[in-house]
Amino acid sequence: MTSGQVFGALASQYTVSSQDTDEESITGNKFSQIANRNNYSDLTAAQSSPQPWYKTAEKKKDKIKVYMPWGVVTINGSFWSNYSSSSGSGMSLLQGEGSLTSGAVTRNLSPGQSSVSASDGRPPSLPHLMSPSEAREWTQQRHWLGERAAEMQGQQEAGEPSSGSQEQGNDPGSNLLTYKLDQALAQAEQTAAGAPSGSSGGSGKQTPDSFIDMETFLKMAIPYITFEQGEDPAYIAQKQGFIKDEPKGEVYRDDILYSLLRMTYVPIPPNADLLQLAKEYGIISAKDKTIPEENIKITANTALQMMVNARNTWYERLEAEKPAEPLNLINYYISNSTYTYPQFMFSDDGQVLWYTVRGGLKAINVSDASESDRVPRSCSPKEEYPAQDGETAINVYDNSGVLRAVSIEVAKRRNYVTDKYILYREGPEKPWKRLIEFDLSLTRDYEIIGFSADNTKMIVKTNFYDNYASLYQVDPETMSRELIYHNSHADVAVELVSVLAGTPVVSLKNPETGELLTAIYIDDKTRLVCLRDEMATIMDNVRADLGENQFPVAISPDFDYLVLLHRDDRDYGSYRLYNVESRKDTLLLSSDIPIKDVGHSYPVSFKASDGHTVFGYLTLPPGKSPRNLPLIVNVHGGPQARYVWTPNEYALLASNLDIGVLSVDFRFSIGYGNEYSDSASKNMPLAQQDVFESVNWAINNGIADPECIGIMGHSYGGYISFYQAAVHPDVYKAVISLMGVWDWTDLGLELIQDDPVPDYHRCSAPEPYTELAQVLSPSSYADKLKSPILIIYAGQDDAVYPSQNIRAIKELTEAGNTPQVLYLPDSGHTPDTLENITAVFEEIKSFLDEQMKANPWIISRRNASEN
Repeated sequence: MTSGQVFGALASQYTVSSQDTDEESITGNKFSQIANRNNYSDLTAAQSSPQPWYKTAEKKKDKIKVYMPWGVVTINGSFWSNYSSSSGSGMSLLQGEGSLTSGAVTRNLSPGQSSVSASDGRPPSLPHLMSPSEAREWTQQRHWLGERAAEMQGQQEAGEPSSGSQEQGNDPGSNLLTYKLDQALAQAEQTAAGAPSGSSGGSGKQTPDSFIDMETFLKMAIPYITFEQGEDPAYIAQKQGFIKDEPKGEVYRDDILYSLLRMTYVPIPPNADLLQLAKEYGIISAKDKTIPEENIKITANTALQMMVNARNTWYERLEAEKPAEPLNLINYYISNSTYTYPQFMFSDDGQVLWYTVRGGLKAINVSDASESDRVPRSCSPKEEYPAQDGETAINVYDNSGVLRAVSIEVAKRRNYVTDKYILYREGPEKPWKRLIEFDLSLTRDYEIIGFSADNTKMIVKTNFYDNYASLYQVDPETMSRELIYHNSHADVAVELVSVLAGTPVVSLKNPETGELLTAIYIDDKTRLVCLRDEMATIMDNVRADLGENQFPVAISPDFDYLVLLHRDDRDYGSYRLYNVESRKDTLLLSSDIPIKDVGHSYPVSFKASDGHTVFGYLTLPPGKSPRNLPLIVNVHGGPQARYVWTPNEYALLASNLDIGVLSVDFRFSIGYGNEYSDSASKNMPLAQQDVFESVNWAINNGIADPECIGIMGHSYGGYISFYQAAVHPDVYKAVISLMGVWDWTDLGLELIQDDPVPDYHRCSAPEPYTELAQVLSPSSYADKLKSPILIIYAGQDDAVYPSQNIRAIKELTEAGNTPQVLYLPDSGHTPDTLENITAVFEEIKSFLDEQMKANPWIISRRNASEN
C-alpha cells in the first residue's frame, strides 16, 4: 500500500497448536476475506477459544501484513485502520491486536491506540490513545463495522453451534464480537467528543512534520519513558510535575525539554537554562542541528527524537551508577528512622525538643541544637476503656485529654473477627453509646483522629461515604458531616497505610488548639496536603530550601520550628529540625541504610485485560536500567495492604542482589478506593489475574528477562506465590513463600473451629468446602508446581497455621518437587527477633543466588563486587 487509508476487519477462528507458524496465509483461515472497505487489503476479525485466563497459553500469529513505504502493519485481529502518505505511515486499532514496524523496531498496539512512523526510517512513535479525529473516523464507519461484525458473528456461530443451555442475547458471551465492538465504538465516541470537529493540535491527525501539541506529546512520551501506562497521561503529567501548566495547545521547545528532564529525573535548578541542561544530559546532542536554538514550536518528528534521546541517556546514567555494596538488612528493622519511629515533642515554651534514639530519650535546645538537661513534664495517666476478653480497644481522646471514643474489634482468636464498632460519649460521666457499626464483609475504615478546637466535633478519616477515604468533621450527636479534604484519585492515608509508608505522623495538629494542620494521601508517592494557609506557606519554603518529599511530623507551639521527615524511594528516613524564620536546618537522625546502595523505584500502572488499572512499583538494582532484567515479582500480604514508593524489606533484599523487583498492588490492595479492593472481594481470582498480567506487562515492555523471573511473598503474598507457580509452571524460575496459605479449606476449618464462618473471613478468602476454595487452593495443583521453591514457616504462627506449610512440603515432595525449607519454631506470623530475621534474610539470599544465578549478568556483577 503506497498511499491512502484503509479500514479493515480480520475474521479468523483458530486454536493455538504446536504446529502454529509465525504467519498464516489468508487461505488458511477458517473465514477468509470477509470484508474489504477500501480494496487495499484483506480484512478479518479474530476470536480465539474462550478459555479461562489462567488456562490460556498465548502464542500469537501474524495473520495479515500491510507493507507501506515507511513501515509494516501487522494484524492479529480484528478492526484496524492504516494510512500512508509521503511524510509517513500510521495505524490505529479499534479492537483486537496489531503492530507497526519501522526502523527495525515494532510497536504493539492495544485497542484504542494509534502510532505513526516517519518517512526517514525512525522507529514508530510509542502507542498512544487515538486522537479525537481518529476516533471520529471510526465512529463514521459504524454502519459498515456493524454489518461486518454481524456477518462474522453469524458465520462463527454457524461453525460452532450453541449448546442451547443459554438464551442468545442475554449474555455478552453469546454475541462476543458485537459486544466488544460496541464497547470499542462507545470509547471512540467518547474520545471523539473530547474536541470539536475540525479543530487543530491534539484533535487533528498528528503527522511527523506537523507541530505537536502537549496532549499528543504526553500520550507519546509518558508510556514510552515512564512505567505509568494505565492512567490518563495528562493526569500523570500533572501529578508528577512533568508540566507546568494545563496540557493544552501547541508547545514550544522548552515545554518539551522541561517535561523530558522531569520524566528522566534530572534535577532542574531555579531559572535553569533548559537548553543547556538538555545538552549536558544528552537529550540534545551537540552534533544535532535539527533541534532549534530558539524556543520555538516543535514538530512531532523533533519531539520523538528528543524522547528517544532522553530515555537512552537516562538508561545510560542508570547503568553508569556504581553497583550496590551488600546491605546489612537488619538495619531495615532497627534504624531509628525506618521501621521504628522516634517520638518528637517540643516543650511548652518551644525551646527544647525531646526525641527517642534507639530507645533512649534525647533533649536538645532548638536554638543551637546543643544538649539540654530539661526533662518532659510528667503527665497523669489517661483513662483507658476496660476492654473485655477477646476485645481490642483503641482509645481516642479530645484536646483536653478526656477519653471520648473507643474503636473496638471483637475476635476471640486472630483473624476470627465477629464484630467491630465505635463507642462515643459526651464526657467522663456520660454513658457510652454505639456510634458506628462496621459491615465486616467490606474493607472500610472509620478513624477518629481528633476533635475540633472546642471538642464538640470529631475529626474523622473514612471511606464510608465515598469511594475514597476522605477527611470530615462530624457532629457525633446528629452525625451530620462537613468535608475537610477529599482527593479524587486516592484515599487520605489511614493509620495502616501511614505505617506502611513510614510516615509516623500523617495528620499534624496545632499543639495548643488541636486544630488539624496537614494530611497525606498516597497515589503512587506520599503527598502532603496543607489544610491551613500558614502551614502551606511554611512548606513552600521548606520545598524551596530542602527539595521535595518533606513531611512535618512535629511543630513547636509558636510555629517557629518544625521537625521534618524526608523519605523517598532511596532514603528510608532522615529527620531535620527546621527554623521557620531563618530557614536553616539541622540533621537529627538519618537512616542506617546507605542511600547509594538502594536502587531506584518507579511507580507502575497498566491496564489489565478487563480494562481496569493495576498499580505497583518497579525497583531497579543500582547500576542497571530497566532492560531485560532478572525479575522477582513481590506480592504483599493482607490482602488488604499495599506497597509504597520506598521498597519493603524483600524488595530491598532482592534488588541488592542485582535482581529487579516488581511489587504489585493487585486488586484487594488498599489506598486506591473502595472499588479497587471490593472488586477482588467479589471476584477473588482477580488478584491472581493482576499478578500474572503484571509479569506479562514487564516482559512485553522489555523490562524482564522472560527466562529469569521469580516470585515471592509473605502470608497472602506467600499464597499467591504458591498459586502462581502451580498454575503457570513455565513462567517462574524461583518461588519463595513465607507463611503462605496452601489450602483454603483446611485453613478455614482451623480458623473457625466449628464456629460460623465470619463475614470478615469471606471478605478476602473463600468459604471452606466450596468450589471456589478448591479452585483457589494451591494444593489442588501440587503436581503442576515444578519450579524450585523455598518455604519459610513458623511454629507459633496463629494466622497461617504451621499445618498449612507442613502439608505443602509433604505434597510437593510426593509430587517430585522437594522444597527448600526454613522452619522457625519460636516465631509467630512475622519474624520479630534478630535471630529469626537474620535467618530469613540469609535463607532467601542463598536461594536466590542459587536459582537466579543462571542469568550471566548477575554472575558478572557478583564477581565484580567480590573482586
